[in-house]
Amino acid sequence: MALLIARGYVGGMDYEDMAFEVEELQQLTAKNFGYLMPTEEAESLIEATDGWIIGLLLSAQSKLRSISGRMRLMRASGLDLYDYLAEQVLNQQPDAIRDFLLRTSLLEEFDAALCATILGEEWRPEGYRWQELMAEVLRRNLFVLPLGDDSSWLRYNHVFQDFLQKRLMKVYPAEEQTILERLAAHYQATQEWEKAHFYLNRLGDLSAVADLVESAGLSLLYAGRITLLDSWLHELPSGFLTARAVLLAMHGDILIHQGKIPEGLATLTEAAELLDQEENLVHKAHTIVRRAVVQRRLGNYEAALDDTNRVIALLEGGAGDQTNLTRVYALALRSKGTVLCTVGDTEAGFPLLRQALTLYQQIQERYHVASLMQDTAVSYLQLGSYQDALGLFERALGVWQEAANLSGQSLVLNNIGYLYHLQGAYELALVHLEKALDCGRRSGNLRSVNYALISMGDLFTD
Repeated sequence: MALLIARGYVGGMDYEDMAFEVEELQQLTAKNFGYLMPTEEAESLIEATDGWIIGLLLSAQSKLRSISGRMRLMRASGLDLYDYLAEQVLNQQPDAIRDFLLRTSLLEEFDAALCATILGEEWRPEGYRWQELMAEVLRRNLFVLPLGDDSSWLRYNHVFQDFLQKRLMKVYPAEEQTILERLAAHYQATQEWEKAHFYLNRLGDLSAVADLVESAGLSLLYAGRITLLDSWLHELPSGFLTARAVLLAMHGDILIHQGKIPEGLATLTEAAELLDQEENLVHKAHTIVRRAVVQRRLGNYEAALDDTNRVIALLEGGAGDQTNLTRVYALALRSKGTVLCTVGDTEAGFPLLRQALTLYQQIQERYHVASLMQDTAVSYLQLGSYQDALGLFERALGVWQEAANLSGQSLVLNNIGYLYHLQGAYELALVHLEKALDCGRRSGNLRSVNYALISMGDLFTD
């Protein structure tokens, strides 16, 4: 056999080879069950079950049990497939493997290190290492998919995972709660916010979800994840937004990004007044400096300087989360420096921008390094130093592209397009503005879209 395999006379079928395609599923349901499945429904089932035929049948039964046509499918199959999985798959495994399957079903994707972190020594079967258990599950072909170049991570077929989770909830309900709590805590500690959010929602603890949004909000805002943060805020009951000033401030920030300037400014002001009554220095300072940024964009330079000076005074010598304090302090310096450059006082403005850039580099804030490069480039642009401006714009664009930050890419592409417009390079200007518009639309940032459209209108006018 080994010789035949080596010479290519024997092939094998792996999990993916056995997966059904859309057309094959439609043919199966039409021939065996008299049901012509619509393409959209077939595609949905294929995606949900990885094309696994047992899973497809199971999904068709469990999702559409109330429809008479699917009742014929159930009767024709003659199987309760959850019972099949229990009797023919799960119950045939040694206790150690069975319990490993049940507990790891909550981990979504996992490797040996995550098993050790979440499950701990108390749930590691005697005589087994986590890596050995994973290898054994793969060897037994228990509906598991290897992930990564070295296959060191695993995930279960979606339908089999759903079955395992339901069985865990029935057999070990207390363990399910403990594992979910550990997963939520782990991903909060590692600042993998989306995973933490997922598990906290599974636990149904809305207060904990709101706490997470407060903790993650600034990071998401600085990373340009506006759409994600907005969806998390909307998922919370409306009472959380009115009761928590930090969440209200984030909502104001999002409104600004969406181009709803008056509403956003009013929301930031309301949040700042509420935060004045709390001992939350970082969020209070952030809210005020964000308001300063809006005032600057509206041309209210005196109000912007008042806010930035207030923040600088608040933060000097402030105690608390030093990374966030540094982040907000740098934003205040940047805002003040930009205002001064805008009104023509570059001698006072550029040193503040350089000081802010140094702080961002110290805390390795790629987002702000790129954003500040962009602000400084705009100041050079206003002075007519086009080459200096273009160099900084291109450096900023590279950072945004590496970070897959569409909002940042849109704004800097718009500025590059405007620069080429000023130089009379209309074709280059249009290319960059079209890219800016595309990035703005994909990011969900209405302000970026509007900027690109206005710039394109100005270009076409010329």
